[in-house]
Amino acid sequence: MLAAILTIAVAGCSSSTPAPAPTSSNLPYKPETPVAGAPISAAYTIVSDRLRVEIDTGGRRLERAQIVKADGSFVDAQTIEYTASSGGGSWGSPVGISIGVGSFGRTGGGGAVGTGVGVSTGGVVGGSGAPPAGANSIAAFPLEQAGPRPWRVRVKIEGIEPADIVVGSS
Repeated sequence: MLAAILTIAVAGCSSSTPAPAPTSSNLPYKPETPVAGAPISAAYTIVSDRLRVEIDTGGRRLERAQIVKADGSFVDAQTIEYTASSGGGSWGSPVGISIGVGSFGRTGGGGAVGTGVGVSTGGVVGGSGAPPAGANSIAAFPLEQAGPRPWRVRVKIEGIEPADIVVGSS
């Protein structure tokens, strides 16, 4: 049984080859002015009282997202989420398996041995906090504060100058 558990644990720890960074933007809205660096694009959805803007960052970390309103004021994203890439992601499995064996005390000729198997379903521990290559980011804004469409979304992506992408236009 221990051999079977070890086999499962080793298989669970193997990693896949990271998906290559995208070579072209795949979302419908592009920056108003092209930017040097990775190609970027965006799309949007409205979910309840939230405007969710998906941003293809070309595999780079989204540092900031804002709505630029007509009067020049800004609405900062309330949250930024990093999604798994469509190519399978490279952060690794969110499921971890561990095995432990221990020996306790040897008094009077007796002793105890304990074994255990644990399964964790959580975030990956460690890493730089950067999204996996090829992953998109989603910035969420309160719809009431974002105002009517179209929305001018200013994005700051690691290593690239800020860019404005107008989403929600025809």
